[in-house]
Amino acid sequence: GWKVSKEACDAITIPESFDGVYADFADKMKQAGYDLASHKGEEVKRFTYSVDNYGSSAVTAELLLTTENELICAALIEQKPDGFTEPV
Repeated sequence: GWKVSKEACDAITIPESFDGVYADFADKMKQAGYDLASHKGEEVKRFTYSVDNYGSSAVTAELLLTTENELICAALIEQKPDGFTEPV
C-alpha cells in the first residue's frame, strides 16, 4: 500500500461553474464515476495526503473530497506543471 504523510483537511466550496483546469478535472473525475457537477455550490471537506512511496520523482498527493456522508472525489495528483491527475 501507499505510505502517506502531511494530512491536511479544510473546507472548500465546489464552484458554481466549471472552466479551465477545473472543468478538465471535473470531466476526468466524471469518467471515473465522480459527478462533481451534482455538488456545485456545496461546501465539502478536502483531505490531502502526500504519498511518500508512489515512485514519482515529484510530490504526489492523494485528494479526497467528501460531503457529510459521501466520498465525492478521490484522485492522485502529481504536483508538477506537466504532472498527471488520475481518479482512484
